[in-house]
Amino acid sequence: RRLGQIDAAQKHYADAEQLYRAERANLGLANVLKAMGDLESRLGQIDAAQKHYADAEQLYRVERANLGLANVLQAMGDLERLLEKTDAAISKYKTALSLYNSEREPMGRVYCMAELCRAYAKKKDEPRFLEFAQATKDAFVSVDEDVADYAIDCVREAKDIMISHTKNKYEEIDIDEWGSET
Repeated sequence: RRLGQIDAAQKHYADAEQLYRAERANLGLANVLKAMGDLESRLGQIDAAQKHYADAEQLYRVERANLGLANVLQAMGDLERLLEKTDAAISKYKTALSLYNSEREPMGRVYCMAELCRAYAKKKDEPRFLEFAQATKDAFVSVDEDVADYAIDCVREAKDIMISHTKNKYEEIDIDEWGSET
């Protein structure tokens, strides 16, 4: 729904990639590669997205750009989650979360915690599910409404997954009340 003019975007990204490579501007190149991966991910071009994300990850590491690295790891985790590679997604989200914590970036933190809650629910890992559900609840008030809504939706989905695994044990978690507690 938000893809707009795909051909134009791809051309602009290709032009920017060429320019950054010519100028040996690694951080700019990493940013455009990550953006290319995002677009390819949305288009279902998984192999191309993975390649661009991996190249961006390498450049962010070289440049020691931790926030960019966290963002690309989060995107890689999203892709792994969509491919139902839960352990790989958890690994990416945990590394991204650590970087977001060190950078004190609340939106990325909440996003990763909510995704970890969902991933641990899929793995039927009750203690980790509860840990990240609580952590998400404690932290989501510090972010904008869109991220908070996303986090609540993730935890709601995780709760539904856990209910299906545990015969309704988690129905008492009232996510709808979270916003009224602040």
